[in-house]
Amino acid sequence: DIVLANINRNILTNDMNKYVDSLRKGGLILMSGFFTTDAQIIEKEANKNGLVLQKTHEREGWAMLEFIKK
Repeated sequence: DIVLANINRNILTNDMNKYVDSLRKGGLILMSGFFTTDAQIIEKEANKNGLVLQKTHEREGWAMLEFIKK
């Protein structure tokens, strides 16, 4: 499974559990549409919800994070 989420930090963190619930173990979620300065906040919330960071991409102050469900 792959879930794509391209929205701001507050929506991503508030709805993180919904995204994780829709994934099977080993599923990927790609999150983008937020500033690189928000990446740590999103990663922390993702970790709380059973996601592990796999890759980070940054361009011109914007970030994309790829997580896998444990």
